[in-house]
Amino acid sequence: MSATVWTMNRAWLDRTLTMSVILLSLCGLVGLAWAFDPEIRRVYQTDPRACVELCETYLETPGLSDSSRIDVLLFQARAYHLLGERDRVVETLRKVAAIDPDYELDGPAHGSIWREYLEVFGPALKRRPGISTVAVFDFKNCVTGEDREEWDGAAVVFTRKLQGTLESSTTLDLVERERIEHVLEELQLADLQDEATRVRAGAMLGAQSMVFAELAKLDKDVVIVARVVETETSKILGTEEVVFRGSSSKGLPEIEKLGQALAEVLRAKLDEAALGANQYDAWVEYGRAMDSLRSGSEARALRHVSAALEHDPKFSQARTLFENLEGSAWMAGGVAPR
Repeated sequence: MSATVWTMNRAWLDRTLTMSVILLSLCGLVGLAWAFDPEIRRVYQTDPRACVELCETYLETPGLSDSSRIDVLLFQARAYHLLGERDRVVETLRKVAAIDPDYELDGPAHGSIWREYLEVFGPALKRRPGISTVAVFDFKNCVTGEDREEWDGAAVVFTRKLQGTLESSTTLDLVERERIEHVLEELQLADLQDEATRVRAGAMLGAQSMVFAELAKLDKDVVIVARVVETETSKILGTEEVVFRGSSSKGLPEIEKLGQALAEVLRAKLDEAALGANQYDAWVEYGRAMDSLRSGSEARALRHVSAALEHDPKFSQARTLFENLEGSAWMAGGVAPR
């Protein structure tokens, strides 16, 4: 975009958006954030550099609330990410921290800036009264032989499914995978069998309880054993087991049962209406979408989460992620909302 064209577009945007913000706010129809969010999103979709500049303009808006300021800063941080300017992402998130030191990054659409967020805010999930904080670590694959590779992938899918099941409780706060992986990188560990290491990892995550699970094959049976461990003492609070036969795709209903049993150990009740899908391929695509977000590609994430919804249109977690990402559909080659 030439300097002349950008200047003209910027002037037009400034005039139009300023009037929109003022009129909508004065009429009491919407708050400041909702008034300009569609335009910031539109510019973000077409020109990240222009989005950065436009966000700067909005940050100068008189009377801008703290929540609206944070919304704008997060858009700006994501735009900097698209531009490959990681230092600017960190700098922008530090401005968020100055407004709210305990801000919790919310929404799958922000997955592309998780690493920088954790660098600024730290990995510990803030505790809330009446809410138990739980960290579910990746399943350990104990399968040997030629079947091991298949079950490597299944272990990841089962972990996500178990997390999704426990997330349906209103009294449990699940530690995001990004936080867990960040701590494991900090500790330079992939395995948490040592008691002292478990306590240290759990403390860094702010988790009150941790869930560890292993899967193994005994003849034709697939056996999954999970245990809940209290972080502070390393005491095992409970152990649950499920068994099934067949391929990995047959395991999701059993993982849901496992989640329900673990919820009882954690003294939590699950909302069955909020439970995730049991379509294996849908969870595979959902996992790929989340991995794409962590690697910084919203376009790939949108394609994969769209595929997840093709497999299961009622997949609630995938639907939420899709709705958060659909503003980036231009990057994914015109993926249309369903």
